[in-house]
Amino acid sequence: MRVKFQLFILVFLWSCGLFAQVGPFKINGHIISSEGDVLPNATILVNGKDVYTSDVHGDFSVSVKNHGRYTLQFTFIGYDTLVTPVDVHGREIHLDIILKPQEIELNEVIIVGDHFKTGRMEQSQTVQTVDAEFLKQQNAGTLINSIQKIPGISAINTGVGIAKPVIRGMSFNRVLVMDKGIKQEGQQWGADHGLEIDQYDPERIEIVKGPSSLLYGSDAIGGAIRILPPSLPVGDHLSGDLFMTYKTNNQLFGTSAGLQGARDDKFFRLRLSIQDFGDYTVPANSFVYNGYVLPIYNNRLKNTAGNERNVSLSGGIHKKWGSTSITISNFHQKAGLFPGAIGIPREYQLEDDGDSRNIDLPRQVVNHLKIISNTTLILGEDWLEMDLGYQHNDRREEGAPHAHGYQPVVDGNLALGLNLKTFSANIRYNNNLGEKINGVFGLQGQWQDNRHAGFEFLLPDFQSGNMGAYIYQEYSPSHKFSMNAGVRYDYGMRDIDAYVEPDYTTPESEDSVVRNPDIYRQFNNVSAALGFSYYPDIYFNTKLNIGTSFRMPTAPELSSNGVHHGTFRHERGDPDLDSERGVQADLNMTYQRNSLYVLITPFTGYYNQYIYLAPQAEFSELPAGGQVYQYTQHDAFFTGLECSFEYELMRNLHFRTAMEYVWNKNLETDLPLPFTPPFSIYGELEYGKNVSNSPIKYYFFRANYHYFADQDRVDRNEHPTPGYDLVTLAGGFDFEMSHHTAQVRLSVHNLFDTPYMNHLSRYRLLNLPEQGSNIVLSIKLPFSIGR
Repeated sequence: MRVKFQLFILVFLWSCGLFAQVGPFKINGHIISSEGDVLPNATILVNGKDVYTSDVHGDFSVSVKNHGRYTLQFTFIGYDTLVTPVDVHGREIHLDIILKPQEIELNEVIIVGDHFKTGRMEQSQTVQTVDAEFLKQQNAGTLINSIQKIPGISAINTGVGIAKPVIRGMSFNRVLVMDKGIKQEGQQWGADHGLEIDQYDPERIEIVKGPSSLLYGSDAIGGAIRILPPSLPVGDHLSGDLFMTYKTNNQLFGTSAGLQGARDDKFFRLRLSIQDFGDYTVPANSFVYNGYVLPIYNNRLKNTAGNERNVSLSGGIHKKWGSTSITISNFHQKAGLFPGAIGIPREYQLEDDGDSRNIDLPRQVVNHLKIISNTTLILGEDWLEMDLGYQHNDRREEGAPHAHGYQPVVDGNLALGLNLKTFSANIRYNNNLGEKINGVFGLQGQWQDNRHAGFEFLLPDFQSGNMGAYIYQEYSPSHKFSMNAGVRYDYGMRDIDAYVEPDYTTPESEDSVVRNPDIYRQFNNVSAALGFSYYPDIYFNTKLNIGTSFRMPTAPELSSNGVHHGTFRHERGDPDLDSERGVQADLNMTYQRNSLYVLITPFTGYYNQYIYLAPQAEFSELPAGGQVYQYTQHDAFFTGLECSFEYELMRNLHFRTAMEYVWNKNLETDLPLPFTPPFSIYGELEYGKNVSNSPIKYYFFRANYHYFADQDRVDRNEHPTPGYDLVTLAGGFDFEMSHHTAQVRLSVHNLFDTPYMNHLSRYRLLNLPEQGSNIVLSIKLPFSIGR
């Protein structure tokens, strides 16, 4: 049956290619500023979907497949966006593009496709896009920490090298991360399980806030982070960059090197990244746990050192019928865990071992292999996209074995091994029914197989499958108003094996304990969404998106029952959990004119059978088990607000501020939900200037103040967190080097070495402060070969 299905897909895709029209046709050009400066790495967006970039000389080449009219949008940081229609009639076209400096800069946060910076005007969802330049300027240690500056985005941290995303107070399996069309799968249910993606590899990231289940499936109930495929290399030459960074707090050394090239219709891209860091320092010499004062020697959290080794290689072809590419990447991280956060903290475990860079027990070792295939077929006015993926996530949590009652101590240091294999497929048919109507028909499927190992039990072996189908259409009856609507159906299955272990409380070796029974569950759901966008002029845009959302319970939520030392607690599932269902609304109002930009985004949502991990008033009976956390299901209500304001005080001097607030409530306990980010507001003043006729092309200075309020709206048995404020200073310059623009950046984070606790940090349970003052130096050196 499987072979027949594969043959059907192959025949279908081959027959679709027969209808492709003859091409391609070239649109070439040159991009400069109104002052006459060449603009390298400018972004060219074709019909809102295909992305190209100019080379180091400002030249670009765009390939289109058919005759007709195309809309080209040219974007460059610090310059006004230029949109122009181009008619293609079987000949090569040359364009000379001149961009004018902006009166209000966007702080390297580019919203591709719209000057309102919240997605295309016709699109009802709030979509924010950041580019590689923004990520490298933030350089916060992980990909997720590097986008926290965007309102509504937070991170759950474990130390300085492990972080997972939070969107409007939702995280874990409620925020979907999609890499080149494939959902990232790496045990994201764990608070200490970071995102296995090289922070230097993404070129563009879309952050979708609000109800996203319609387009992306079950795990996008809180939003989605889409890592988009990079633009195609242009020109018959090699180009690349070398990025180096150093951080004083934990003596981090990081290097990332990229190389790309193209010849005729073939292209490739390669990136290698390494990071090595030592134990990080905190502005404290002790912490308090369960009434006991425990030492922090030399202000360093022992055994928080680590390293990363990442590689990504992609290649493909770009033909008249479309394009196809394959990307192979491997993420490898080895990170130590503070011994005071594993089991019950003991003073002798915290003594300084004299080596701040060794990675001792306890630690976690993660290797994530990913193979992604992306194919696009041009079908006249329409096109078909197919994304296929294979992922192998191998997670090892290592520690010293402990006594097991009457049974002998086990050999080896593998406390918990989780081996997850995932097969994914996404197929989208994009239709264009005229100037006013377009949309997409989509099919999605995923199959997972998980195996466990080690002397501790947390999660049993399981298999999981999901399938979904949806239709989404957009209608624009006028140049001032558009609407969209869609409907989706999903089916899911969870097949979980029973797990039986020896009874360590008795000397009889044949006695056993059932940690979890056999579990087989099936789920299905229908969801829908409706959106509107109104743009009466070029200054104002308002969007409203209303949708139903859903999320199927995961295998860990149904079956986990054991000590998760990585999160310092005993986690217990419930096999009777049902699917979450919600109704969400998101309103976005944007105004931009001259030197002023204002954004206001209120949101709200009601969730039936909301699943969360609730702290209990009991401690685990297992050795060093900590507090018990139970997966629980109650109705919940969320609401909140995000605001942004930017203004040019005078030429080259800009002020920007943003605030975010999330309020939620468990409607059955009348208490807040746990792990909710506090209210925060930041203000920033920046002076930046482009320089002509000088080796220094650009320089800037920036001061940032970020305030976090007390978080005293907490769940039962959850600790409140006092508020704090942080100050960051940054500066840098761009300079010309061999006809390329090199960059130097220097920043000081937590300028005053403020002791504070992050409410979303896993170490919050131990009253451990976060990282102290940190000076970050980064250098980017671009290069080209053969031109």
